[in-house]
Formats: sequence, structure tokens, C-alpha cells
Amino acid sequence: MTATHVVKALMVSVDDLIVPKEIEQAKSKSSKVNDEILQNSIRLTGIQQPLIVITLDSSRYYLIDGIRRLNVAKSLEIDEVPCVVDHGVDDVKDRVEYQNRIRFILDEHRQDLLPTQRAKLIRQLQKTFDMTSRQVGLYLGVTSGTIANWRLIEKVIPEMQESIDRGELKIHTARAFASMTEKGQKEVWEKHFDAATTMSGGRLHKWIRETYPPGTRADMYVAPEKVIQQLNRDNPDRKGKKRAKVSSNKKASLEKDLESKKLEIEDKKAQIKSLEEDVNAAIPIIEALRDDKELWESLPKAVHADFEEFADRYIA
Repeated sequence: MTATHVVKALMVSVDDLIVPKEIEQAKSKSSKVNDEILQNSIRLTGIQQPLIVITLDSSRYYLIDGIRRLNVAKSLEIDEVPCVVDHGVDDVKDRVEYQNRIRFILDEHRQDLLPTQRAKLIRQLQKTFDMTSRQVGLYLGVTSGTIANWRLIEKVIPEMQESIDRGELKIHTARAFASMTEKGQKEVWEKHFDAATTMSGGRLHKWIRETYPPGTRADMYVAPEKVIQQLNRDNPDRKGKKRAKVSSNKKASLEKDLESKKLEIEDKKAQIKSLEEDVNAAIPIIEALRDDKELWESLPKAVHADFEEFADRYIA
């Protein structure tokens, strides 16, 4: 099953929408000023962003997102509101679990989610919708590297997971334990808790492998041979090499070039972000075109090829 599990917006009577207590209580977090701005906007232009709901039966819907828009609609005596219906997933039987997952998808930065809960939801999302880390990243608006960091939490022992939830052990620091066995993780954690929670990720990674060499402590690592190969690549033989002397003028020139390169990198990052936004905006449009056979056939053949190439790269 893919992530395209919502249908086009439809008008739903406000009387047919059921609001859960936890979402009803969340409305108190919004400010009066923001509520007034939203009310004026809806009064002038209507509800531009549909509410998210799931189906309870043939005529009633359960609200997942959009409590403020719904309350404004009621205050303005609007009888119907635009909604998109999430079909749900077959493997989720518990409504609260599913609701929490959808709320997470809508806002991946919720402060009330512990890192371990976030990791579990990411795993469920990947399993349920058969998505790659890259697809999940695009879906949530983060990089695939961020997804990998979140999933990493489930690869460390429970003691470390609890420490991550408490904010003692940083997620990126925990990467130092990713290739270690459960026994190895426990030994380092029990003997060197202070080092694990105070060192930077890169420094900790190097320190563990120097303190517990994979050549003599193979039991500490899942694949000690690979760790040895990685260490050899990271530490090439430097004998016979001398550092070249650099004049002050040359150094100033290099620093200037470095600053220029930094600016170029920032510019490239901005361009990449803009392209990612364009791609994400184009995906639902191209999907809709492909689903509408009549409209698809009306397009030039050359456009077909371009759109199919886009779909193969970003949708399939």
C-alpha cells in the first residue's frame, strides 16, 4: 500500500464531524489574535485548507486535524466544511494508535513525542505503506539521513533508549553504537556512561574503537571485519609525508576562497530546498493527471515522456 491513501476534498456537514477530547483540548493552545486572524480569513475567502478526517461509518467522520478551522466555521454558522478523508490502513485496529500516527505525519516536530515513540511511528509508517527512508523523508519534509537517525534509536539497548528519551544521550551520538553487539553496547554503557553522554558523536566513535579494538574484541561488534576495514580506510599510512609550508599571503587567499566556497554551498542548499519544494508540489498534480485518462490523453506525447520519467524518479 502506498502513501496515497487520501481522496480529494469533499464537503462534510459540521454535524457529522466527531471531535476527540484530546483534539478539543488542544484548541486552548492557540492565541486569541491568531484565532481572530483565522476567522477574518475564513470569513473573506472560506476554508482554504481542508480538514483531515477518517471515516467512522457511511455518514460520520472522526476529526484528525483542523479543530481551529472547524470552530471558526461553527462560529460563522458555516454548515459544511471541506475535508480530505484518510482511508486508514488495514493493519491498525486501535483508533488511538492510528490517530497518533496521523497526527505525527501532519507535524513531525510535536514536542510531546518522545524520541523512542517517534522511532516506532517511523517504523510503522515504513512498514504500513512500504516506503523507503527517502520516501518517508519526502513525506515528512526531512532528509533520509534524519529518518535513519530516528530509526537508529531502535538499534540500541533499552538503557540507551531511556537515556535518549531523558535527553542525556544525543541521537547523533548514539550512532557510535550502531555497529556494536548488545553485549558490546552494555559493556561500554555500564563502564563509560559519562563518556557516552558527554563526548561528541565522532569523538566517541573513535574512542570506543581505540579502547575496544575490533581485532582483539570481536565480540563487541556485529561485523568486526567491516569495522577493521573502515578503520584502515580512516587511518591511511602517513609516513614520509610532510606538511607543506603556507605563506601568509597564500593563507589569506585560501581563507578567502574558503569563504567563497561556503557562500556557494549555502546558495546550492537554498537551490536544492527550492527544487525539493517544487518536486513535492508537482507530485500530487502529476498523480492526478495520470489517474485521469481523458486528461492524460489530451496531453502531447512529449509531455507524457517527461511526466513518466518524473513519476519513475519521485513517485514509483
